[in-house]
Amino acid sequence: MFGSKCDTNIRKAWFYYPEADAKSLAAFEEQWDVPLWNELMSELDVLQRSNCSTQRVHFGLIGANAKGAGLASTLRYMTGYLSDAYAENKGFMFAGRLNYAGTRSCKARNQLGDIECFLQPLSGCTQEREQAFARYRNPNARNNRCMRNVIGTRCTSMQPYLQKKIPEKYSKQGNFWWRSAMLSYLMRLSDATEEWLSLEQLKADIGFKHPIIGVHVRHGDACHTTTRKGTCSGLSTYMQDIEAMSERYNTTRVYLSTDDEAVVREARQNTKYQFVINQQMNRKVLDSAVQIEYRRNLWDGSSDIGHGIALSTFQDVLLLAEADYLILHLLSNMSRMALELSAARRHRLVPFSSKDGPWCAHW
Repeated sequence: MFGSKCDTNIRKAWFYYPEADAKSLAAFEEQWDVPLWNELMSELDVLQRSNCSTQRVHFGLIGANAKGAGLASTLRYMTGYLSDAYAENKGFMFAGRLNYAGTRSCKARNQLGDIECFLQPLSGCTQEREQAFARYRNPNARNNRCMRNVIGTRCTSMQPYLQKKIPEKYSKQGNFWWRSAMLSYLMRLSDATEEWLSLEQLKADIGFKHPIIGVHVRHGDACHTTTRKGTCSGLSTYMQDIEAMSERYNTTRVYLSTDDEAVVREARQNTKYQFVINQQMNRKVLDSAVQIEYRRNLWDGSSDIGHGIALSTFQDVLLLAEADYLILHLLSNMSRMALELSAARRHRLVPFSSKDGPWCAHW
């Protein structure tokens, strides 16, 4: 529960417009309990670097060939295993493959298919992790569905993500706090990724300044290849939320996170708001009748097209997480990820509204 009166249920709320005065912000941060958060981070550090022979090793992910589905879905999915390992007083070691690391740049770093091409090592057991990584065998799935032979019923089961799975010591903080902590720990960028992203330079180039509203307009391949086909809306659908957020928090600056060039053009025609847009992103590559995960030429190490997709996804998520106010699609893992990282960054929940439902703990 969040808010000045602890009366906002994150599992039910489609919007959250709290007061933004200094006293209220201090109260929200007190609810977050920063010392307890730091204690959990320290405990994770210890577990991830000890008892190497008993660390919980996982080889498979959701999606084709157990390499993962969408990047945000994959990362949020992995937090469930990190959480499970902590509950067992063990470290978590991922020794499988990540589709988004199947790029020429990752191959050049001798990290083809390795999540550590983008993120800091999750396990401190370097030798054991190298051995486990070498043991991986491709399960050869032909579709992007859950691979029950690799991950069991986890893809459809809510059990690992429920409140009752949170250790008692932290359970009073709630599921959103716990999942934000797991994701924050997992999402520690490698030095190479920090350099590739160049976020500070990007912000300067595009005019990303505070205060700013972050808006996620998800189109791309999902609008052509999934159950969302034919349901994706233009920017006009979001304007009422932008106007409400703008009036309440007194800003007209809007960071637009979208994979659709048509939405970018629509924003450029708007003169009431200052839309901030990452023009370096190649959106044309996402306009495909085939899901990104199925396009094998992106992930066979021969090209860096997929590398660009991965980096632009990281840029979008991190800039959304840095925004002061958010308008999201909380049925989308990318939006959930942005909200969780935003809260982890500020130690409080930022004002938000959702176009399609409340936050969900499941991947």
